[in-house]
Amino acid sequence: MKKYLLLLPLLSLIILSMGCNTLKINPGSSASDKDKHQVTDRAHALNLYTKYNIHVMRYGGDFKAHYTNWIGPFSGHTIIPVNTLVSIDYWPQGFILKRVDTGQQIYYYFNEQHMNMNIDQYINLITSSQKRSISGFSELDKKGIKSGNPFIGMTKQGILLALGYPAKHKTPSLKSRYWIYWKNKWLTVIIKFSSSGKVIDIVE
Repeated sequence: MKKYLLLLPLLSLIILSMGCNTLKINPGSSASDKDKHQVTDRAHALNLYTKYNIHVMRYGGDFKAHYTNWIGPFSGHTIIPVNTLVSIDYWPQGFILKRVDTGQQIYYYFNEQHMNMNIDQYINLITSSQKRSISGFSELDKKGIKSGNPFIGMTKQGILLALGYPAKHKTPSLKSRYWIYWKNKWLTVIIKFSSSGKVIDIVE
């Protein structure tokens, strides 16, 4: 009996150390979900600025965004502008952008295979710890960025800010002369660029 009593403190220490190493998971997610869709500590710890417009649809009582952008126009379509301060959290189908100024939550759908990157990389792609300047853009680019629309003559950088980063499964490289966006869940729009990187056609 004394032998077993002596072993109890040792067993307690082992159990305690195992508990300290337990994976911390956000409410509502499973360990496997967390491993598959892991948001960086940087994203959780800091408020970040959007680098591009985020196109949002209102569906029922929720606001949703999509990695294919859903640039609209359609009923319930709105834009979260470039340089909007947001916080980021995890949810099983992607992540949540929360506007710091209004508290609005946007459920952002994400597909790792279609974007050819993990969720951490995508969050780092569309957000920044600092605001980005648009002072060097042309008036036409600024018009597109402000309205969230493409216009003939805009630059590739202007389109990026206005419409968001195109989905890689249809636009594998930004060097391509054709960028594909989704107007909604079903319809696409093709932005065609000249060799100098300016929009020469918008095919709907």
